[in-house]
Amino acid sequence: ILLLDEKGMFPKTNVHCYNIDGLLQWTIGELDFVNARYYTSIYVLSDLFLYAYNICGVEVRLNYQTGEVLHTEFIK
Repeated sequence: ILLLDEKGMFPKTNVHCYNIDGLLQWTIGELDFVNARYYTSIYVLSDLFLYAYNICGVEVRLNYQTGEVLHTEFIK
């Protein structure tokens, strides 16, 4: 999992997953929030989920195999 620390690099998001061969496997799913595509942190909480936090104070639960957004919660 790669979290890039540069807001202007990618038009959609800054979280990407690459396999061992360097091939892109997925990019984090999109949210309906304005300016919510830039994430400040990401971590593994269990064997099934990743959690990411964006600049709007939203916690996002992800499927670690697909990057699909499973749940969002405003925590800020």
